[in-house]
Amino acid sequence: MIDRRVIAGTFSDGKSVTKSIATFEDDWIILTMTGQMTNEHEVYDATSSKILEMELLPDGTITAQHER
Repeated sequence: MIDRRVIAGTFSDGKSVTKSIATFEDDWIILTMTGQMTNEHEVYDATSSKILEMELLPDGTITAQHER
């Protein structure tokens, strides 16, 4: 957890699984890839994935995220 925010991990509500993976770039940009799979599908559909971009500021806060 950074800036009291979860930026990556796995979550399930029993009907679907959401997984997010974060990478940190040299210029303090955080890229988070998020995908979801429901119980109805046996194969993950990558077209439903989203990439979110955030920035880690020098004071440790994270800027608002936007979709890339």
